[in-house]
Amino acid sequence: MQLQKNMNTPIQDLKMQIRQLTNTMSHLQSLLRSINANSEPDTNSQMLQQDKTVPLPFPTQTISTKKPDSDEELLRMFRKVEINIPLLDVIKQIPKYAKFLKELCMHKRKNMKGSMEMGGIVMALTRNEDFTIGA
Repeated sequence: MQLQKNMNTPIQDLKMQIRQLTNTMSHLQSLLRSINANSEPDTNSQMLQQDKTVPLPFPTQTISTKKPDSDEELLRMFRKVEINIPLLDVIKQIPKYAKFLKELCMHKRKNMKGSMEMGGIVMALTRNEDFTIGA
């Protein structure tokens, strides 16, 4: 018997707490209803909420990896392109050849007999006297 009485008191306490919570919830709901009824809907805040977009964390994953169908057309177009660049301007942009040309212009071929090795590429310079035709 005493065990039942001891069990009933905590149960009654829990029931009391649940009643208090339900009363509080109903009171809060009534307050929210009255606030919503009195206030007009703000269209600006609704528009701002609709305009918000969350950026993608990995946008590269959404990009398709398919090649465009116009590859053939691009290749045909690039085959038709002709580039006319003066050779001297191109050679000046390559440092080893620029140095070689500078030496060539400075020494005026005085010291340039035989061949000169340039980074694995052999450039042969010969004078007209050293070159024989048809022999």
